[in-house]
Amino acid sequence: LGRIEFCENGGKMNTDFIDNSGGVNSSDLEVNIKILMTDVMGGKTHNMDINARNKLLEKMTDDVAKLVLRNNYQQAQAISLAELQARENLQIQDDFMKDLEREKGLNRALEGLPEEEKIEQRLRAGKGLTRPELAVLVSYAKISFTQDLMASDIPESVDMEDWIINYFPGDLRKKYIKEIKRHRLAREIVATSMANSLVNRMGPTFLKEKMNKTGSSAAEIAKAYIIVRDAYNLRALWDQVEALDNKVPAEVQLKAMREMALLSEHAISWFLTRLGHDLDIGREIKDFGEGIKNLSSNLSKLLTNDLKASVNMRIAAGQRDGLPKALAEQIALMPVLSSACDIIRIALEQKTDLLKTARTYFEVGEEFHMDWLRQQARYLPSDDHWQAEAIRGLVDQLFGAQAALTVRILIDTKDKTNKGKTPAETWMDDHAHKVMQLTPLFADLRRAGTIELPMLIIAEQRLRNLAGV
Repeated sequence: LGRIEFCENGGKMNTDFIDNSGGVNSSDLEVNIKILMTDVMGGKTHNMDINARNKLLEKMTDDVAKLVLRNNYQQAQAISLAELQARENLQIQDDFMKDLEREKGLNRALEGLPEEEKIEQRLRAGKGLTRPELAVLVSYAKISFTQDLMASDIPESVDMEDWIINYFPGDLRKKYIKEIKRHRLAREIVATSMANSLVNRMGPTFLKEKMNKTGSSAAEIAKAYIIVRDAYNLRALWDQVEALDNKVPAEVQLKAMREMALLSEHAISWFLTRLGHDLDIGREIKDFGEGIKNLSSNLSKLLTNDLKASVNMRIAAGQRDGLPKALAEQIALMPVLSSACDIIRIALEQKTDLLKTARTYFEVGEEFHMDWLRQQARYLPSDDHWQAEAIRGLVDQLFGAQAALTVRILIDTKDKTNKGKTPAETWMDDHAHKVMQLTPLFADLRRAGTIELPMLIIAEQRLRNLAGV
């Protein structure tokens, strides 16, 4: 409680169990390595005795230390990311604590977490949870997620082998890959590693939120997370940002990590709601990974002028913060690439060229002010859980309307000679009367002093009507 009070008065510190987690982590790793070594020594494939084992263990000391430090670095980073949005996420975190009380037996008083009255006081004061309190939520989230994964069949899936392999030091991965895959605690290692990764990257409340909103299981969310991580090549970007330690302010790194988390959240939700129970990790990574790579390398030729200007402003801001140019460019493109999954799916289903589909999608966005509408929705105040849900739902529906209009245009112009015009331009000409009917609506929205939720809902409905859905 003293640590919480210290943080409430402007201090920065974690809990004892976070500060001392390196010892627990190294002990777990040591036990699992020794179990592996026992299996190796008992087998007929390798000639290893106790002396050879001890020499190998000693040789791996530094590698084990690096693995432990990396795990603890990422856990501290997860708390910092949660702290970055602690104020605006307090209601979500309170909902998560209520879920934990019902389902996992959380005792707020015992764990030093604020009760309802204290939550209300902080909401009124515009304050969020402190680092020690967030640390408790991170720990509970990891334990809960691990239990959910252990209750599923995902830990033994062939797609999960990377988790058990990468858990061990490099020397073991090189020599004993077969034994690692057969480790007697493989399921537990896979589930724990996956839970740690998702909670560290996406935050403590993410899994429960997605389960509640999409009806998806923990295993399905884990699959979607892996697909998004690999399709967008996020591990390489995480490494680049983390390599900037002591070169740029920590706040700059956290902002970049938050941009990647926002992209991941949108894309994970997309896979869960669009493909749901039919997720195939290998297939989706192949189809969407190739498409995202293609789009990323061609975006400069595809973006409309307004989007280019917005991206260039973001690149400049990133460079002013100290990000290397290449990384600043990649981070700046995150909001644009959040639409990549829609674009790729449309191209696959309509059997149209990917870049042509992307160009049409972005032209639709510019013509009908889609980015502006979504931005206005995100700016709306969300005083309670239901209003926040309505806003998030509207943003998703606006993405859906943009995709639906893109499909409509591609279908309607498929057999037409465009005479030097893009499919979007041809369709706008052919449907000029219907398009013009929306002009007063957008003019009224732009002139309005205050944008309210019903106004944006009407705009989304009119756009869907135009798409014929």
